[in-house]
Amino acid sequence: MKSRTKIIAIAASAALTLTAGVAFAATQNVERYPSWTISPSNAAAKNHKGKLTFSLGAKFPDAGYTVKKSVFDGEDTELLNGADGEDWFTKDTPFGAEFGPTGPKAPEVNKVRYIKIRVDRSDDQSVATATYTFKSPTPANKLGFAVSDIDLDRLQITAKDASGRAVAGSELAGDVFNFCDVPAAGRPGECSGTRYKITPRLKNTSNGVILTGRNDNDTEGASAWFRPTVKIKRITFVFRGDAASGSPSYRTWFAAKVKKQTDPVTG
Repeated sequence: MKSRTKIIAIAASAALTLTAGVAFAATQNVERYPSWTISPSNAAAKNHKGKLTFSLGAKFPDAGYTVKKSVFDGEDTELLNGADGEDWFTKDTPFGAEFGPTGPKAPEVNKVRYIKIRVDRSDDQSVATATYTFKSPTPANKLGFAVSDIDLDRLQITAKDASGRAVAGSELAGDVFNFCDVPAAGRPGECSGTRYKITPRLKNTSNGVILTGRNDNDTEGASAWFRPTVKIKRITFVFRGDAASGSPSYRTWFAAKVKKQTDPVTG
């Protein structure tokens, strides 16, 4: 009769033999900024629509969006990238650190990174409403979005979850920063060489957040970023240039961070 010890040794050896050469899947974090489209091409049109494509398959849904103004004000709604825009996030900003940089030195620098929406302050009724609707609810903690140039303005952000429930501001998990408050070497062109530190005010409510400027002057780089802790189906931004003169604007970025299977590793 074989000893118990010998039987265990034989079984272990067989398991090693069967395991050898088996491929194990590895995973890694993938940060992705979407590709944007916009229609009509006339930037000064009253209303626009388009798509955001993340190209992450079942890992993360794509979205459609609309931008509607309360009046025709002739101000631009346009898509910009890290090469032709003056606003971007370096790796030293919280959003850039989490989702990757967006400026001239970023990968795929010519890829559209953000949308810029402008209103005419001379018309008190000019309000821009941008609504982003995902094909399916985004995974919790995987969606990121950021807004900038909130200095003399008011931006209300609301969202609906997978069931249509209003998402509380605390669930949007936002924080403020200034994208100019980074080392000079990578500082965005919009900062004009100045390390601005002014940030917007962020107020959490039971139905989203309200961002307002905290300065009486038109400054640069005042931003906020969010990484919702719940599944998101729809996000709406309502923008007013309440205290501004001329034609105030704001910018919006979206990003995703998911785990994705990489090439198999042979064991």
